[in-house]
Amino acid sequence: DYKRIFDLVKQLCANIGVTMIATTIPTVPTRDKEAITNYVKSSGVRYIDMCNAVGATSTGSWYEGMLSSDGVHPAELGAQALAMQVLTDFPEIMQY
Repeated sequence: DYKRIFDLVKQLCANIGVTMIATTIPTVPTRDKEAITNYVKSSGVRYIDMCNAVGATSTGSWYEGMLSSDGVHPAELGAQALAMQVLTDFPEIMQY
């Protein structure tokens, strides 16, 4: 379902002249997001690499201190890394 909706949004953006900016979704120990991340990376659209920001692996390991104790959401350090990745991959956001 993700791929179908992603492709619909991608086509809509193309039709109206909007640059689509997607994001990868880091896998966590209980939720495998590798298929989504790989689809985003191969889609041909610009994306923010959230997986890179927290060092997420295909098994759900993140850099030390990045994943919160719930095992799903970023800890404060992880959230800061995600924000920095937005600025790295989409620096023009600062003009808004």
